[in-house]
Amino acid sequence: MFGLVLGNGKKILKMINYQHEGFEMDNETKQFHGLTSFVIRTFFFVYLGMIVTFRSLNFIIFGIVILIILLIVRYLAIYISTYKGCFETNDKQVLTVMMPRGLAAAILAISFTPLILGAGTSTAPGYNLAVEMQGLFMDVAFVVILGTAIITTIGVSIICHYETKKTKESENEK
Repeated sequence: MFGLVLGNGKKILKMINYQHEGFEMDNETKQFHGLTSFVIRTFFFVYLGMIVTFRSLNFIIFGIVILIILLIVRYLAIYISTYKGCFETNDKQVLTVMMPRGLAAAILAISFTPLILGAGTSTAPGYNLAVEMQGLFMDVAFVVILGTAIITTIGVSIICHYETKKTKESENEK
């Protein structure tokens, strides 16, 4: 909560119509905030990477299916929301591929799976459904996080490559 207020201090003061002294973060505070955020994010991603085991190929396939569904829904949402707008094609393409999942998905997969499933729910002697499903959530979350990061990286690289190529061709014509 502190970081949220610290990072958005000007906007919060504007929302509450604060008219007195302005809010300015000095560079040292900004650097501390950035480093703290980096350490926390790194911790969760390293932890997620350590606990992912890929217990079943089905979990990976399920994650890939979710990834494809996310990409299709994202494409449709961008198409519908920019239908009559004056957006260039490459802007729509960038909006489509900019879909990385990150810290929120990792935290949900790590923290809330036992709460959602109820720790120790058994359906048969020697079989623990919560443990099995926890593997599903973490493996699928890992595949989705990694997949969306890869799609974003490759998509933006391809778009930049073609945009650079198009710019060079237009300069050569002049």
